[in-house]
Amino acid sequence: MKLALALVPTTAAALAAGRTVMEPDVTVFEAPNWVRGERVAASALIELEFWLKHDAADLAAFHDDLVERSTPGSAKYSDWLSKEEVRAMLAPSREALDAVLDYVVHDLGAADVHVDDFKSLVRFPRLRRSDLVAAAVDAAPNATGAWAKCGAKNSAYTNPYVLAERYGFEFPLTDAADGNSMAVAEFQGQYWDPKDLGAFSTACGLPSAISVSKTVGGNVPLLCEGLGQGCVESLLDIEYAGSIAGAIPLEVYYSGTYSLLAWANKLGDATPAPLVNSVSYGNDEAQQTGSALCSAYMESVNAAFMKVSNAGGKRVSNTGVSILFAAGDQGVWGREGPGLKYHPDFPAASPYVTAVGGTDFATKSVIGDETTWNDGGSGFSNEFAQPAWQADDVAAYLKSATGLPKARMYNATGRAYPDVAALAGLVNPYLVALSGGKSFAGVGGTSAASPTVAAMIAQVNNNRLKAGKKSMGWLNPFLYKTGEAAFHDVTTGKTSGGFTGGFPAAPGWDAATGFGTVDFKKLNAAALAA
Repeated sequence: MKLALALVPTTAAALAAGRTVMEPDVTVFEAPNWVRGERVAASALIELEFWLKHDAADLAAFHDDLVERSTPGSAKYSDWLSKEEVRAMLAPSREALDAVLDYVVHDLGAADVHVDDFKSLVRFPRLRRSDLVAAAVDAAPNATGAWAKCGAKNSAYTNPYVLAERYGFEFPLTDAADGNSMAVAEFQGQYWDPKDLGAFSTACGLPSAISVSKTVGGNVPLLCEGLGQGCVESLLDIEYAGSIAGAIPLEVYYSGTYSLLAWANKLGDATPAPLVNSVSYGNDEAQQTGSALCSAYMESVNAAFMKVSNAGGKRVSNTGVSILFAAGDQGVWGREGPGLKYHPDFPAASPYVTAVGGTDFATKSVIGDETTWNDGGSGFSNEFAQPAWQADDVAAYLKSATGLPKARMYNATGRAYPDVAALAGLVNPYLVALSGGKSFAGVGGTSAASPTVAAMIAQVNNNRLKAGKKSMGWLNPFLYKTGEAAFHDVTTGKTSGGFTGGFPAAPGWDAATGFGTVDFKKLNAAALAA
């Protein structure tokens, strides 16, 4: 279950025009649980953020360096950078930063200004809407190559109770290495109830009850009572991240926006940043590229992912960060539905995240006989070129697989996903405790698959750190060099998303389940040998 990302731009041109359509190729609809609010008052306090663009050559050089540090066998493998080193390689120019600071302080009258650790984001949280509109005639930010986004709690196209969760944990049953941590992030309007965690722990006979040690940003457990549907996504992630890892401290972070970029920058500012991050959220690439401003936003998200992967927050020792995303629950058609071409997902199709697809059991009576989940997100990006680290596997798949869709339906030269998979279907769904521990429900989707795989990666990190090695960081070059030998290969089924078409599973990597589901012992051994 995923919600669409909505941003309201606030460049001078956008404000002068009054309103910018952010997703022009997506049909507007009214969801039954959404309520149209009042127009934002002139006195409303608005948070404004400027993200400075990066030089294309600097980004390319940083990408090449990140690939080298993420590829086993390289002399630099897992030799992650410090925050200062990332800034030296990728920070926008001092002139650009000074120009934005001068604009927000002198023209907009901002007093409480925050610059992120990477020196590429300027934020100030309390500006009156009337002051912002009055200052919009000045186009100074555009001259610096910056772009901005603003939002208010009661602005149009927003949803209340937006949640971003992060969980930090260590293994209680082993000697957990210091600093090992994991995060699960959602933008689903979700809270959680401790009574549900207790009921789940008891029903499943866990050796250690799942608990949340820290909540940042607020939590309203009462909203999980009754039918409990407003908390099911959050509880799904907490309960299964906890059950896979054991009795671990969990941290929950509540966020007031749907912004992936804001979330990525929070990771960069975290002390420390979680080593593994799983996000059950996304939408179609086209919904990010309907205008030049949307494309700039997507590019900024990718730049933030690159930075965080290489330098995970404020740590004493340099540690890379892994980011996993659910591949989506709409098959090849995405949130836009059937059309002339398939609709790839973002951020799942980003090269800098590990996309987790879904499988299902073939029948209820033969547990372990896995097939592709029909609704599991899969495809080829229209925005990102196919990375070198996956080119051979993708070429082998396109050459040998039977039942491939027509070539006109997808971009065979784009970044292909998913990379890996886990159970996501509904033949044998995930059991989730709801309604204050009074009921249980079956849940499926890649929203369940992604935190499941992420918890395994966190265990791998723990074992590497105990062995004196560094964290895994950006996973994809390692995964594609290791190949299907560390996975349970899934070779049957097709991801269509409930309509005709779709990609079939096949031996080796395929565009339905990636390399398949994790064989933990083999993956762990490969990681320790890297």
